[in-house]
Amino acid sequence: MSCRLLLALGAMMTLTLPATASAAPPAIHHTIDGRFASAYFTSLDACLQTDVWVSSSAATYAPQPGVDDTLNKQGLTSVEIVVYDTCKPMEGKHYPIVSEWFSQTPDRLVAESRIRTAHLDAILAMTDSVSGDTASVPVDLNWAATARAHPDPVRNNHVRFPGEGIVNTHDNNINLPAMAWGTVWLNGVNVAPEADESATLEQTKSSCMEIAFPHWTGDSLFCFGF
Repeated sequence: MSCRLLLALGAMMTLTLPATASAAPPAIHHTIDGRFASAYFTSLDACLQTDVWVSSSAATYAPQPGVDDTLNKQGLTSVEIVVYDTCKPMEGKHYPIVSEWFSQTPDRLVAESRIRTAHLDAILAMTDSVSGDTASVPVDLNWAATARAHPDPVRNNHVRFPGEGIVNTHDNNINLPAMAWGTVWLNGVNVAPEADESATLEQTKSSCMEIAFPHWTGDSLFCFGF
């Protein structure tokens, strides 16, 4: 089965663009900084196997230069807990599902600036899609990088939209292998008893600038959809 833990947040740096005779001043200049952490835990108690997926992020969206606005800070945390009965015959590619808990909240990941460590402390109201039961699930997890960063190449894109304008984007990502450990309490049981040595940490920095042609009067919202 597929995990529904999706997180889609990015991070941006300032981009300088030379002026051209055919282009108006920048209409929109978005900058975003995002940090992400994910982990997977599994445990077995008699016949019951419990799999836990955790994904958390924190992003900062900067306003357009010259706009009287504050930084927009957002968080997103997703947790999924699936319990299987391994003593029964498999159903397709997995054992029968006993319970399937899920929750997504705006809780923010707390990460240091160079994304070497991160921490998540949250209480999620989770629902079991099998039984309809609900539970309050405290989550207290730590991440620590286990190797040097693996930076992705800096990417610069220049896209021309005929009759409308030009969009320039710039992004730079850092990925780190990590270890995650802590507690995820479901109905009095820590369902993350052992550390995940294959966890991940990631930092993304990106920017997007829109330059509308002087004759264009529409909305050129090509940068990230806002």
